[in-house]
Amino acid sequence: RPDQPPAVGGDFKVVTTNVLNYFLTLGQRGADTQAELDRQTEKLITALSELDAEVFALVEVENSETAQAAQAIADALNAALPARAYVAATAQAGVALVGDDLIRVDLLFDSAKLTMVGELAVLEDADLDPAQYALPVFNGVSTNRSPLAVTLRTADDLLVTFCVTHLKSKG
Repeated sequence: RPDQPPAVGGDFKVVTTNVLNYFLTLGQRGADTQAELDRQTEKLITALSELDAEVFALVEVENSETAQAAQAIADALNAALPARAYVAATAQAGVALVGDDLIRVDLLFDSAKLTMVGELAVLEDADLDPAQYALPVFNGVSTNRSPLAVTLRTADDLLVTFCVTHLKSKG
């Protein structure tokens, strides 16, 4: 495996990463204690800071109306990388839940370089034609997690739409 990815050109870096059940609510799927959460956060922010991307697609973030884990990651990244201004797309849009699973996806972006355009979109069963799909697909026990789509505008007025997915591989 090469030490560095090949140069591909472009103006910004996009990274997708599994944050391994990053939960602010202790004792759920993530850390059991504050010390474990602090350790998990430190390792995660160190890794993401070294990547220094404009966009981070996150998988396995706590899905909660009260604990905004994705924005907590953005805030910690902002502290580690003061030149950045990360925001979680769901926090900016005022969306608390993405689907009905305990974990969700989210998108962090550097709001100093990119702006969110329009509404974010969450694909759920209500969006599917039951004549074409064996429901449930996204909502309910043993279903896939709802994908999240976000359109961002670059400084040179280019629109880029990201779709973050995390399909179940078992069960």
